[in-house]
Amino acid sequence: IADTPVSSGGQQVIEFTLPGAEALTIGGYIWHVRAADNAGNTGNFSASSTFTLVPAIAISAPILVAPPDGVFTADKTPLFDWNPPTIGVPASYRLSVVRSGDGFLRLNALVTGDPLPTEFQVQSADALEDTRYRWKVKATDQLGQTADSAERSFTIDTIVPTIPANLSEVTPA
Repeated sequence: IADTPVSSGGQQVIEFTLPGAEALTIGGYIWHVRAADNAGNTGNFSASSTFTLVPAIAISAPILVAPPDGVFTADKTPLFDWNPPTIGVPASYRLSVVRSGDGFLRLNALVTGDPLPTEFQVQSADALEDTRYRWKVKATDQLGQTADSAERSFTIDTIVPTIPANLSEVTPA
């Protein structure tokens, strides 16, 4: 597109649309302009400006795999696992784990890497407490577009049940 003259009957054109055959692809671009007169004299180029063309289709949401929805577990350091989006290429994921009772954001992990992992293991130092949680994953692509997964819940329960002292007091079901 370099040096494409932009004029209309000798008049200055402020707006320019590329013909369909010269359509730009998705990505970042740098542009600048310079003036030229009918005698062929050209001025200096303007300062450069930038723009980014983003895809018409946004990234889709990741699909949660584990822990399954509604599961009870005694594991205070669960492994969170998900499938990547079916549309778009994620650059990172954000795993959010919230306590169900009070909405406290218990875990907010940015997941990055090359290749980009689709799982996150809670470490011993960050072990979760016994309670019910909600979790989801947000995918972000290179252009900053995001998509949130559905939300799932799980409960951590490490309290061992007690046996009644006098079994004769237990009423059969």
